[in-house]
Amino acid sequence: MTAGPASARQDGAPRVSVVIATYDRPLNLSMAIESVLRQSDQNWEIVVIGDHCNPETAEVLAGFGEARLRYVNLPGRCGEQSMPNSVGMAVARGEIIAFLNHDDLWLPDHLETCLAAFEDPAVDFVTTAAGIFLTAPHTGMPMVGDISAKDRRLRDAFFQPNYWFEPISTWVVRRKAALAIGPFSPAATLYRMPMQQWLMRAWRAGLHHVDIPAVTVVKDCTLPRHSGLPSYAEDRFGLADITELVLSSEAAEIRFAIAESHRAASGAAVPPRSADLEVREALSGLGEAEAAAYLSGGIDALDTFFQARGFAPGWRMAKLLESRTGERLALPPPLEDLVRHAREHLNDC
Repeated sequence: MTAGPASARQDGAPRVSVVIATYDRPLNLSMAIESVLRQSDQNWEIVVIGDHCNPETAEVLAGFGEARLRYVNLPGRCGEQSMPNSVGMAVARGEIIAFLNHDDLWLPDHLETCLAAFEDPAVDFVTTAAGIFLTAPHTGMPMVGDISAKDRRLRDAFFQPNYWFEPISTWVVRRKAALAIGPFSPAATLYRMPMQQWLMRAWRAGLHHVDIPAVTVVKDCTLPRHSGLPSYAEDRFGLADITELVLSSEAAEIRFAIAESHRAASGAAVPPRSADLEVREALSGLGEAEAAAYLSGGIDALDTFFQARGFAPGWRMAKLLESRTGERLALPPPLEDLVRHAREHLNDC
């Protein structure tokens, strides 16, 4: 799948639509937006899709006074970002869509780095690397315990754990290509995670993907304190230090600090990200024959594995949602209703 060369938009639309799905974390959201405001490439709009947020989110966004920032609050709760991100894809105006989690941060050259790859008109989809802040086991200090794997390919989404291409904040895709693949599927209908399943569909459709090894995203995965509260109700230890680094420094300085922290984390025995035991067992049974069956007929052997063991679709996201907010995962409202609402109520902030 290919797209035409980049050109100036005659309709005044921005080149890039930054899509941010959010739910009741206005402080984190404001910091994520600050990282967009610091981008070296400024030809963008921000589209924030609230997952039935409280009024504080709208108040924080209005405080920016930024004409390129638009916000809509969905009328019903989805409980996970696949539907808000799909709504954002549907209402985006830019020829390029860049996703940003509400609790992640971009380095100042993130968009510039990705847009350079799109100068090749054959490129549909670009990913970069993220520095993942985790908690050191003995000191409790945030350290870069993981960095995205290098030389990732779309086929890896079939064989690797769902975090292989996380966070979505590293994804930048031509809108034409994104719409051709279609929206994210709701987590409650999947044995895979929505991001992972979307990537598999992109692989099957033949999207031309480029993986850039440069770290352009920071993700805070530090563990919450043991208060018994859901993680979204916690203060994230070390967030202030991480945010200050990214929002006050140049990209090269940030990357140097990330590399130094990663080296230190290797000596501090910071545990890397890992998949659930059941997922690791399922993935271990996937080979080239299973990949060929998926490419030819869309049959995912991982679905068969979990169905045979009595797992319900959405079980993995259900565990995550309960830990984050204490909610139970349910089917979201129909996507077409959410998109209609967004088009009618998307406001400039």
